[in-house]
Amino acid sequence: MLFGVVCILLWGLIPVVSVLGMKGLDQYQFLFLSSLVSFVTLGSLTLMQKQGRKLKSQSIIFWLQAIILGLLGTFFYYFCLYQGYKLGSNIEVLSVQYTWPAWIIVFALLISKTKFKWHHGIVIVSGIASVLLVISKGNMKALVVPDLAVLLWVLLGAAGFALFSVLSKSVKMAPLPLNTVFFGVASVASFILMQSKSHFALPASDNIAAVLANGILVNGVSYYFWLAALRKTKAEYLSLLTFLTPLVSVIYLVLLFNEPFYPAYSFAFAMVVISGVISVIASKKT
Repeated sequence: MLFGVVCILLWGLIPVVSVLGMKGLDQYQFLFLSSLVSFVTLGSLTLMQKQGRKLKSQSIIFWLQAIILGLLGTFFYYFCLYQGYKLGSNIEVLSVQYTWPAWIIVFALLISKTKFKWHHGIVIVSGIASVLLVISKGNMKALVVPDLAVLLWVLLGAAGFALFSVLSKSVKMAPLPLNTVFFGVASVASFILMQSKSHFALPASDNIAAVLANGILVNGVSYYFWLAALRKTKAEYLSLLTFLTPLVSVIYLVLLFNEPFYPAYSFAFAMVVISGVISVIASKKT
């Protein structure tokens, strides 16, 4: 569970680094640069840990799985997400982006063929409600319905990452070299996309820090922790934790940009914690 907490702390930075990183860069350039930095970071760690040799003896089936999952979880998800941030506002994207924990529960139940229980419903409803509370600051009347294009892009990405999270548990490979492959796939795919839709560009001095932070921490290292967490904890339980990510994002905005802190944020946090405790107790009993 500790690895999951680290992921939430890092993923809470996504709105910050996405907006800062795409100043002077379009979504295609930012996607490629972030993927490349993640690949270099994880690849370097893999070599330092002498885990690269584990990839040499893998079967064709493994490589097919790794390529498909890499396209789904490290390329398609961020492509859709950055499209959303480029087309819509932060609030619009946040309102859809953090539905992926609910999708994790749905896919985990479908793939594992587990029966849907009442406590699963509580988790999904309270999780989505907490997200809406955070992004609306407690005033649901002020909640803006996202533009249809933004909604579809980010919703597809959220579903894709959820499916990636559930399926990647079955790949028998250490998280470090496996994530290196994932981001290697994302680097190649995003480079092809960038060349077809835009052109190569280096970040300016005022956004290079955001690009590096996104590639090294928010994307790269966090994926290692996420796969490690998935190996040790049920995806349904981790999804409870990830519902807290919007609150973490808001806290970063408060600390970094002096945004006000609203009482609804505390209520949203309490909702997630209480529903999580209920779900864990109910799961153990059944």
